[in-house]
Amino acid sequence: YTIYSIMHNKNKHEGADICDDSNCCQAWISKEKRIAKWEENNILRPLTDSKLINKLRNELVLNYSDGNGYSVTNGLYLNKKITSSDANNKDLIAFNIRKYIKEKNITINTNVLGNNDLCKEGETGCILATISKKDISKYMNEKYNTNINYTMTKTDYKNFSSSNAPDFNYTWIVVYDDTYNIEIAGHSGAGSTIKTKLVKAEEDNNYVYIYDKAVHCMGDMVTTCHDYFSNNTENAVYNCWWSEADTKKCITKEDKAAEYVLNNMSKKLKTYKHTFKKVDGNYYWVSSEVVK
Repeated sequence: YTIYSIMHNKNKHEGADICDDSNCCQAWISKEKRIAKWEENNILRPLTDSKLINKLRNELVLNYSDGNGYSVTNGLYLNKKITSSDANNKDLIAFNIRKYIKEKNITINTNVLGNNDLCKEGETGCILATISKKDISKYMNEKYNTNINYTMTKTDYKNFSSSNAPDFNYTWIVVYDDTYNIEIAGHSGAGSTIKTKLVKAEEDNNYVYIYDKAVHCMGDMVTTCHDYFSNNTENAVYNCWWSEADTKKCITKEDKAAEYVLNNMSKKLKTYKHTFKKVDGNYYWVSSEVVK
């Protein structure tokens, strides 16, 4: 802009090519005025609110069970209006059980995770935590300002594994009469980890756009990592045979392998765009898709 001013405003200032006035020859504007102009013209701009970015990413649940990618089910967001039709919404209840464990600092018996001596294949399960059904229902009613008996039925075995809960890989919510048990329902030594990495975040006046990458690593004699939604070990970006780990210096632990791929091999992973709509100060998930 300064060069442009020199070339086109030669006669503007007697005895000088340019001046130091920010409103005339200098290409400078305050952050506050720039943001105001962006908002006035609804221009796409960087989102710098790290708390909001983390909130939206943490509440976005990866649904691996259907193999179809990101899935935000009805009533999943804290700010979304909940109705009586959600009383038995197992995805919503599982989401809140995870939040309850974190917010209430519930003790998790992590000693059983990955321990073949405690959790062998064919056993009924190893309990990581036991949560009262009444406590979860009360917690949800207070959070959503409702008066609903939230409960999962005894037939609802809910996969509890998630990129948002790395301590709960290969675990399930098993429903009993009065409690929800977080259990490893039989363990063969195999493990699974999903991790994501933020690429960038942007916003305009109506929407927030979050871009990230996701990797899924599995281990059972060989640790294999692939793009989260490829769901195909043949498209692996990383392999480490356990028998060759010492000689090849590769990583067998699924969570460490996932971190390695995200930090060193992310170019081999697809980038996903997640769109959230702004409504009266709240944010609602709209869609998730691969960036072409």
